Amino acid sequence: MSGRRSRRRAAVNQPINCGGVLVRPGDGIIADDDGIVVIPQEEVARRAWLVQDKDRRMRRAFYERLGMPLDKTVELEEHPW
Repeated sequence: MSGRRSRRRAAVNQPINCGGVLVRPGDGIIADDDGIVVIPQEEVARRAWLVQDKDRRMRRAFYERLGMPLDKTVELEEHPW
């Protein structure tokens, strides 16, 4: 080794291609031992809303089975899109 340092310019908040998949700033990245999934930025909010909606509906049904009063945490919302 010559002791020289390698310098490369790096870009921030720029799209990249990783394994043949376009990854853009704001995209959701989910990874585990089985692999990696890239969720396009446009889908992140929609999918998060769908997860929350499912949770609200499940908790609402639980409240109703127990005869508990419904509160704002189980109010159902219209699709925002």
